[in-house]
Amino acid sequence: CRPLLERGLGRLAHTVRDDPERLVRPIQAFHALAIGLDYADYRVLARRVAARDTRAVQPIVRQFRPEPRVLGRRLHLGFISPAFRDHPSAYLVRNTFRNYDRARFSVTAYCIGVDDGSEVRLDIISGCDTFVSLAALNDHDAAQRINDDGVDILIQFEGFLDGTRNGILALRPAAIQVAHIGVVAALEANYFDYQFCEALSDQSETLSASAGESAFEKRVQFADIYSPYGAPMAPWSIPIARSDYGLHAQAFVFCSFNNDFKISEEIFMTWLEILKATPGSILWLRATNEGIWKRCV
Repeated sequence: CRPLLERGLGRLAHTVRDDPERLVRPIQAFHALAIGLDYADYRVLARRVAARDTRAVQPIVRQFRPEPRVLGRRLHLGFISPAFRDHPSAYLVRNTFRNYDRARFSVTAYCIGVDDGSEVRLDIISGCDTFVSLAALNDHDAAQRINDDGVDILIQFEGFLDGTRNGILALRPAAIQVAHIGVVAALEANYFDYQFCEALSDQSETLSASAGESAFEKRVQFADIYSPYGAPMAPWSIPIARSDYGLHAQAFVFCSFNNDFKISEEIFMTWLEILKATPGSILWLRATNEGIWKRCV
């Protein structure tokens, strides 16, 4: 499955180079990054995703012109995501919003995904000043709502994940637009002004300027941490035991809960070498495809 995905995405990138008008679905750029496709090929796909979003709003005559912020009032932060539900990104931010200084900021979360009624979604809702579902609105009406709300900075989570609607951001409903959790590489989109990153994942630190830096969004590198994490309680106070998950009481546990297609043979063999070098350790993985792990065993 993974080799087929790699070959297919590689062929697509080369086809796009030969046909610069070809548009690409967001999930194809997401998968290209997730499997570690050549970064130059990833950037080709990302640019065509951004072109797809921009082209979709071209028939709309008026793009939004947010009013300049009035000094002295609270800064209105908007967060837009399809993952305000039982999803890994939601667990990262579940208590982040409630911790903003309300004397300086107001917080609105814009959901473009499903309402699954999950506990993590309810935590996010309770931590915001306002929680708005845009799922039933088209891109223009959704952008209109964000603009009417007076959002100063709109922060997008998930990048190119299936379900993102960057056509909303292509309409420029907020004065400043930022990409955060979901994609650690350049998004190559002229509707983002900035991208939050950190040293470990910042591609521009390890690649040449021509390959690593986007012509569009500026990179804002955090000094200490990239992903926030807001658990409902301290991990050591959660009433669970290792035995609940079949884990040995004294083992050192390495974890990876990524989807299976992200784990290459090279990565897996490296993990096995780490296990060999760490006595009493185990590797805990999330089996989303039982057939793969049965073959491994």
